[in-house]
Amino acid sequence: MEKNPFEMARLLWTFLRRELPEQEEVKFGEYIERTLALRAIYEELQDKEETEKALAVFARFDAEKALKKVHRRHRGRAFLRFRYAGIAAVVCVLLGTAVFWASRYERPTEITDGRMIAERNVRIVLKTAGGQVYGLDTLSTTIEEGQHVVFANRSGMLNVAELAGDGETTAEDMQDNVVEVPYGGTYVLCLQDSTKIYLNSGSRLEFPSRFATGERRVKISGEAFFEVTHHPEWPFVVSLPEGQVRVWGTSFNVKAYPEEEMIFTTLVEGKVSFRREVGEETHLQPGEQLGYHKSGGQLDLRRVDTRLYTAWKDGLFWFEDMPLEEILKMVGRWFDMEIVYLNPEIKNMRFSGKMKMYSSVEDILRKFEKSNEIAFQRKDNALMVYRK
Repeated sequence: MEKNPFEMARLLWTFLRRELPEQEEVKFGEYIERTLALRAIYEELQDKEETEKALAVFARFDAEKALKKVHRRHRGRAFLRFRYAGIAAVVCVLLGTAVFWASRYERPTEITDGRMIAERNVRIVLKTAGGQVYGLDTLSTTIEEGQHVVFANRSGMLNVAELAGDGETTAEDMQDNVVEVPYGGTYVLCLQDSTKIYLNSGSRLEFPSRFATGERRVKISGEAFFEVTHHPEWPFVVSLPEGQVRVWGTSFNVKAYPEEEMIFTTLVEGKVSFRREVGEETHLQPGEQLGYHKSGGQLDLRRVDTRLYTAWKDGLFWFEDMPLEEILKMVGRWFDMEIVYLNPEIKNMRFSGKMKMYSSVEDILRKFEKSNEIAFQRKDNALMVYRK
């Protein structure tokens, strides 16, 4: 892909106007999706009113001359962070400048079909039933486990498939493999039955190499989004620390972190039910979320905007009228920080917003500080929150 900033600006503007040839449009669209720096600019350019204002301001501006001047002034300095919000609406000079700095100084994190890893030392691990341990964040190869299963880790997704052979199921096939995703990363698995599972930061999934004939069962601790392949005669069950979700071919999100009081099941489409260790099943309809209180055993069923609870798999923090405490739990888990409140009452302050998870933590916190009500002080892995 051409790296000249003004050529990239031209391509993006032409792409926005739907004037690229079909093949080139598809190719450039895929490039935008993979490159966070460019995708951020593209999304901000969707604000047509702001774009028109910016174009009016910069209509008389010599873009390339200005960029060369800026480049000479800052030669040799590594701008690792670059503020896009003020420039993303400008198609010529500002877009070109943004792409220039992004391609030269910023290491854009790319989102593949599977794994997303922040710019930190994240080690995603596969522990096979046979006792082998592999680091999935660096591995891109095929792993044979015995005579019956193969793990193919490519493009950030772990595929589980059977090897060619007699197809007989052994005791080892039925034992659980484990994938662990630490803070600061996400990962995707495609199981033997083609079910796809997205794992969020700080999650652990246990799954067999082959499912038994009676049911398909996995165990999750943390958060996961499931796209379950439909088999009416072959039920899919997600085991949780204090209950289970029974599935009939569907897409849904489960949030069950051991340190949190609530377990949430959010149904996007299809049909699922939740059952505690003791008690009746509660069935969910698409667009519903079931909350389970671990300490008291109460169940809360409500209608929700499911996008708010599944945005993480697309690299977004998205919240509507959410208490600060809940928001910072997500942020703290992603950046591996302990949250300390100097003024406990601010935990209940409510915010709405949408932020990219792969922004720096400073950029994210700065958005909250704009409220002029709270401030942050960070020291190592501790984040102190206090009232201004």
